[in-house]
Amino acid sequence: FKKNAPWTTCYDAQRDGYTKLASLVGVVVGMVIFGLVADRLGRRLGSITTNVLMLLGAIFLTAASPAPFPDGNRQQCDQFFWWIAVSYFVFGVGV
Repeated sequence: FKKNAPWTTCYDAQRDGYTKLASLVGVVVGMVIFGLVADRLGRRLGSITTNVLMLLGAIFLTAASPAPFPDGNRQQCDQFFWWIAVSYFVFGVGV
């Protein structure tokens, strides 16, 4: 498995930075949105919703785990990157 690890072929430092940025942006968006939700609908519903989003983000991250794909397959690499970035964003909103 290690010899076909996709992060050694196409998941570079720039993409890693984008996924970390997606998580940070998700945290900021979540603070704003769920602050308003908690003010209007109550803390309980806001807490439940953030927990559900964290769970969904964790499930998406698990589903996006890298499967070996051939070198140079840019489409699969991009798909892997977007799964990771969106998953981190959803998880960040839930945080």
